[in-house]
Amino acid sequence: MGNALMIDNWTLQDVEALMQNGIKPENASEIAISEDRQTHRFDPVPSGTIQIDALISLLTNIVCFDHLQVDSGFVETWQRDGGFLAPLESLGVVRPDDYTALGQDLDDIREMILSELCVTESLRTAMQKIKLEWELTRSTSSPHLSALVWGGAGLLARSDLTSTPYFGHPFRRRLVAETQMFYHQANAAQQFEKFIETERAKMFRYRNERFGGAMAKVVLPPIPAYIIEESNSIHDLIPVAVQMRDKYVGLRQWLADYQRAIEEEDEGKQLRFEQTLTAVGKSIQVKYGAEKAGSLGISLSAAFFKADVSRRLVDGTLNRFGVRSTLAKLIMAPRGQQALTKLIGMLGESKSSLGRTVLLSCQKRFS
Repeated sequence: MGNALMIDNWTLQDVEALMQNGIKPENASEIAISEDRQTHRFDPVPSGTIQIDALISLLTNIVCFDHLQVDSGFVETWQRDGGFLAPLESLGVVRPDDYTALGQDLDDIREMILSELCVTESLRTAMQKIKLEWELTRSTSSPHLSALVWGGAGLLARSDLTSTPYFGHPFRRRLVAETQMFYHQANAAQQFEKFIETERAKMFRYRNERFGGAMAKVVLPPIPAYIIEESNSIHDLIPVAVQMRDKYVGLRQWLADYQRAIEEEDEGKQLRFEQTLTAVGKSIQVKYGAEKAGSLGISLSAAFFKADVSRRLVDGTLNRFGVRSTLAKLIMAPRGQQALTKLIGMLGESKSSLGRTVLLSCQKRFS
């Protein structure tokens, strides 16, 4: 059984534009919710930061999922003959799907999710205005907000009705996070990515504290960092990501099995997957010194021997094989500071003020 992920055409549009035209020089607007959760605002952020965030998430998802589903109704926003992303569609990694058959069910679920996304009075008022404008003129004076909220609700509805986990464009992910939306699908890949992110943050935070905070704080997801390091130019990123799928086929199968256990509500199987994550996390913490190995030991028995060995030795042995080996290597991957700097250079901005601005913004975003 394969694993699939629903993503935004918006993500692919931003990545194709980044690779074709380089970093956008202007600022973009990212939504934020007030502390009293009564109003929303838009904070400026370099467009290049959002483009790179979209690229990093796409590279991760290319490797971790068998295929990525998009709405066939909007593929013209990124499809180009000979474009950077064209191989993904021709190889079946990106699959456009037609959701028109969902009909009224899609409209009903979207309305429900829309109300969940609009957690402030200002958002509710703004969306009411957008809907009225659209009914009267088939246009809106707030296209960015409409794409963010209305479009996001539509993708979440498609995700719900097709039981396909959804990973949104950076702007939409921020909205869901800011609104503390209770709408969450069971998603093994999201659990995996959060686990890797958390364990890497723990490790680097421990080392920063131990060495007086002298080390850089940026922590990129490990898979895109590997892809960037193995690429010589921007033209190599997608081919290298596709080639790397072969290396991580075991991880994709493990994630597919984990997802099936979640969907079938098989608590016993879910627990075994979670125990694998926990065991790897603890053994890595011992390895870099955050937890004392102590005198913990376990007993190994076989037909010809029985011996007590240290937990450190057993964990080290287990971490050399299968998915545990993959997880351990991803946690221990380089921070990604060099990869991020290299990516800015590959985009032709290594010595420009724009490159410096985007680099600093990305360092903050991924710290």
